[in-house]
Amino acid sequence: EWDRPLLEAHAKIFHAPSDARILGLTSGATPEFVKERIRESIFSGAIFEAIDSIPSSRRDEFKQTFADILTQDDWQINDVRDTLLDFDPDMDNAQAETIARTETASIVNTAREEGYTEMGQGDDRFYWAGVIDNRTTDACEWLINKTNPNNGGTPVSISELKDLIAEAPTHD
Repeated sequence: EWDRPLLEAHAKIFHAPSDARILGLTSGATPEFVKERIRESIFSGAIFEAIDSIPSSRRDEFKQTFADILTQDDWQINDVRDTLLDFDPDMDNAQAETIARTETASIVNTAREEGYTEMGQGDDRFYWAGVIDNRTTDACEWLINKTNPNNGGTPVSISELKDLIAEAPTHD
């Protein structure tokens, strides 16, 4: 029950147009526990710290802005992209959209990981899901290839996945 909205959001992040609504069930309201998982994942480090164009002095403001957007019922990739452009006006739209999709996917994946850990399933095997296309960052492609059996990878435990996620920016 708790995982379905996050899993559906993850699929939409990569497959939906940038102006499509990402969260929200058929009733139109995202459950509060899903929003709380998203908030927790943002502030526990799900956003890659290697977005070089955002100064470290504004990192907390950036995280709070992300949390404000991603816990709305009607947010879109465009909202995240526009926020990135507000923080770095020199970034081009395509790069901002790629980062928006990557960061939101990371946040949703982390929220799911935390949920599985809380449910005592941290020793199960997991893999990084996503699409490899012209918008995929090198870090995400590396994670997909390393852990996703559909791309030749080997699923890993939650703790191993967290270590790989921490390493991923070095491959970008």
